[in-house]
Amino acid sequence: MPELMHDRYDRDERRLLDSAAAEIWTSDLLDAVIDVASPIMAASAWHGLPPDAPPRTMERYTAAGALTAMALRASRTTALTVRAGYAAEALADIRRLIEVAGHAQCVADDLAGQYAQTG
Repeated sequence: MPELMHDRYDRDERRLLDSAAAEIWTSDLLDAVIDVASPIMAASAWHGLPPDAPPRTMERYTAAGALTAMALRASRTTALTVRAGYAAEALADIRRLIEVAGHAQCVADDLAGQYAQTG
């Protein structure tokens, strides 16, 4: 992605995160997920790959950013679904959060980046 697209994406994600607390009424648990995801998204802004980066660092960074965005979107979807009174229907989104957490753990544990490249 060109740098301008990354900047625009980061800006839009920050705007969504900053407005999430005011827009979504939800439980303390989902508020905590959004509060945790916000600084992660802010820290994931792309500043280029360091010259001494180990192999597959780009794949690990890409996977971590994508998983963070997926978790944030799933938590927002869950919050909106529960808020609308459809708690049972939110179970699929909660499952998605659990799956994302599992993939994120695998990416974090695999320092060689093999899981991020093939997963």
